[in-house]
Amino acid sequence: MLKLTLRKSWIGRPQKQLNILKSLGFGKKINSSVVVKDTDANRKSIQKITHLIEIEEVTE
Repeated sequence: MLKLTLRKSWIGRPQKQLNILKSLGFGKKINSSVVVKDTDANRKSIQKITHLIEIEEVTE
């Protein structure tokens, strides 16, 4: 499992990045966190927005 924390604003970002943030379950507030499964699809989505988020591995 991965804990993702939004560290930068998504105002003015390209639509593709906004769609990724929404699909991962982020709200619009900075410092909001979500926990997602560690799958290949999620990893590839996360790779495109690493400049906006902070990633931590979480044990179940």
